[in-house]
Amino acid sequence: MKKQLVGWLVLIFLWSVLGGCQRGGDARGSAEADSTSQLIESNSQPVAVEAAVISSGQFFGAITVSGVVQGIQEVTILSETSGKIFQVRASLGQRVSTNQIMVQLDSEVERYAVAQARDQLKVADLELQAIKDLVANNSSSPAELARATAAASGARSMLAQAQQRLDNKVIRSPINGQVAVLPTTISPGNYIQPGSVIARVVDLRRLRLAVGVGERDILLIEPGAAASVTLSACGEIPQPAQIISIAAGSASNDGNFMVIAEWNNNCGNRIKSGMAATARITPSGNESPNTIVIPTASILREGSQEYLYLAVSEGENTVARRANIESGKQLANRTEVTSGVAEGDLLIIAPLQSLEEGSLIETVSIGSTAFR
Repeated sequence: MKKQLVGWLVLIFLWSVLGGCQRGGDARGSAEADSTSQLIESNSQPVAVEAAVISSGQFFGAITVSGVVQGIQEVTILSETSGKIFQVRASLGQRVSTNQIMVQLDSEVERYAVAQARDQLKVADLELQAIKDLVANNSSSPAELARATAAASGARSMLAQAQQRLDNKVIRSPINGQVAVLPTTISPGNYIQPGSVIARVVDLRRLRLAVGVGERDILLIEPGAAASVTLSACGEIPQPAQIISIAAGSASNDGNFMVIAEWNNNCGNRIKSGMAATARITPSGNESPNTIVIPTASILREGSQEYLYLAVSEGENTVARRANIESGKQLANRTEVTSGVAEGDLLIIAPLQSLEEGSLIETVSIGSTAFR
């Protein structure tokens, strides 16, 4: 009887233990199921991405710079002598021609000096001729001939110097153009010193714009490149221009390189030297307008293969799909794509590291990849 009672007790204990294990297993299974469900639910949340529509355009955008208009020739006329102003023959805005008299100084003393030097030269030449005749008759020595020759040369030099001083009393324009600057001090009766500014004359038949271009953009410009210049005096109508020269080095410490554009003045007297203008320079080698250009940072690599992610609609969802590409020219953050994508595709720009093939995504910013 005792043995049977013990047996029943053992069976009851084993049954309770087995029941508890089964309930614990069921609890653990339920927890694992809940965890898996949460993981699946978290993986189904779309990733917010920035995207841009792939479109074609020029590989490099136009380089826009601003500067100040100048005439093809501009000269500042300075006095080379001192004296009292006798007459002023120019006025602001007046059109002058080469060698036209602008200012005349009192020159009475210089005229007398020229006349005296001319007489001295005549005397020296007569003496020289007389000595030559004597030498020919063996009546004078070669030393006398040398002395007379030197005296004649000295007199000729004195006349040239006197004539130069007289010529400096008449101040002329060295170019064709218009008077842009005429100081108020340039008036009859005033006394001027050597180096005094007489006037500034500009030739505006052809115009020039000197601009500073940054280190990155200067590599895209070559002499002969096309440009257009816009200024308010021409009604903001772009004027066709051409790059004629590029500096070999930076003229200052700001990292800019001087570039000069020139064009014909099609706006007449409305253009004034010193007006502000904006130039749009077309980079060299940028002739094709149908290049697909994308940001370089959007390109990923796997070995030698380049690829990117496109945003593709699949049913009610938008997913990331990998597209293998071939690239062409590259500069900074601009890369040309020669195959693998087409205009209208939606390129994912960022973030890229959190994406994989088939990731659910949601585009939050859409622009264009073209550089126009």
